[in-house]
This record gives sequence, C-alpha cells and structure tokens, in this order.
Amino acid sequence: MRAKSIQLYLRHVLFVLLSLFFMTANGNSTVSKSEPLIIFAAASFKNALDEIAKIWQAERPEGNAPLAISYAGSGKLARQIEQGAPADIFISANQTWVDYLIQQEWVDGSSKQILVENNLVLIASKNFQRKLQFNAHLDIKKYLDNDYFTMAHVTSVPAGIYGKSALQYFDLWGDVEEQLVQTDNVRASLQLVARGEAAFGIVYKSDVTTSSNVHIISMIPEYSHEKIKYPVVKVEKIKNQIRDDFYNFLFTMRAKEIFVKHGFGVKE
Repeated sequence: MRAKSIQLYLRHVLFVLLSLFFMTANGNSTVSKSEPLIIFAAASFKNALDEIAKIWQAERPEGNAPLAISYAGSGKLARQIEQGAPADIFISANQTWVDYLIQQEWVDGSSKQILVENNLVLIASKNFQRKLQFNAHLDIKKYLDNDYFTMAHVTSVPAGIYGKSALQYFDLWGDVEEQLVQTDNVRASLQLVARGEAAFGIVYKSDVTTSSNVHIISMIPEYSHEKIKYPVVKVEKIKNQIRDDFYNFLFTMRAKEIFVKHGFGVKE
C-alpha cells in the first residue's frame, strides 16, 4: 500500500511538471485538466514509437492529449515501475521483465500482448566493408584486433542478454569479453560504433535504420538465442480510456506499417 501511495504521489508531481511544460511551450496559461499518458518503452523503440505517438495525438478527436514517453533499457524501466514510478503502459524488449512485474503484481498481466518481433545483427562502421558469417568459424578476435566490441549490459538489458547468448552459442564470448564495452541501452552501443569508438557491436536490426554511419555485416542466427519479442502491458488494471485508446492504436494497421518501416516484424 505504501508503494502504491508513493506511485500516486509521483504521478501527481510529474503531472504538474508536465502541465507547466506544456503551458510554457504553448505560450498558454491554460493547464490541461487531463493527466498525461506516460509510456515506458525500450530504447530500441524510440523512432517507431515517436512517429506512432505523433499520429495518434494528431488524430484524436478531442485534440492532443498530454503524452510523455520515457526510453531506456527494459530492465531499468521495470525496476522504476517496481519502485513506484508512474507509468500507464510498458513496452519491453523481452518478456522476462514483463513477466517479473506480472508476478509481483505491479502490472496488469491480463493485458500482456506481443506487439512486435526483432532480430539481432552484427554491425560495423561504414569504413569496414567486409561481410562476415556469424558462426563458430568467425575469427572475430582477428578482425577486432585491439579495438572495442560493444553491446548493451549482458545481465540486465535484453539486447545484451540476447547478444551474449548468441556469442556463447558459437563459442565466441571469450574472444570479445576482455574488449567488451557494455552500455545502458542498445542505442548507446549503436552510437559507439557510429562514432568509431568501437569496431563492432551487436544491436537490433531495427536500430540500424536510425543511423547512416553503421551497416549490417552479419545477421545473427535466431536459433542462437531466445526469440526476440516485444510485449506490451498496461500497468494499472483500472479503466483508463485515453490509455486504452493508445494501447489499441498500437495494434492498428497504421501502427504496424510504421513498425515494419523501422525494421520490426509484425503479425499480419
């Protein structure tokens, strides 16, 4: 009960801050009477979800609803929800964190659905022109030389967990472990490669669409790791019409087309 009370208090504080932001940005002294819709989403979802949210807001009959989206590693977001941070919808890059929150009764388990799927890829900067085969015969240490290999944290961020599993499957983990740079989320790893601060990285296929400075040098076989599925879940069980509208919009054809454009896989 104490945690839930803290959650409600934090939601109220965030609502006030967001209301002041919208008021200042619009040059209007009128504060919206509706609470903002708060979405927690895996960092790899940013470009697609930003586009979807913009369309949803523009098409709402009653006008733009206050909307705040927080992007980070799925594990970090799940821990924030567990600690009472206010959120209406949580989109994770794996099912483990959502299932954990369901078991702890922090989210509405009955609302859990698989939204999209993804694939892992090995990336390099545009300066590296070779294509590689990600298998047990890959001499990644030779190509890596004295440079760095990057991916998200291998114990808490889904992309890192999947990536380590794939490396271990092909007995490549020992070749990169000592030169591994772990990041808070998959987009941070992408940026390290894009800036030339790491030679190679493991990210999602969808991430590559966000940067012209990296390219895929190898697909990573799906059988080498757990299948990558993004579940979405409502945090509270109580009815919330605005939240439910946005949740349902995520499964429309309009939204699916955007997901596909950004490299995700969707069910027909």
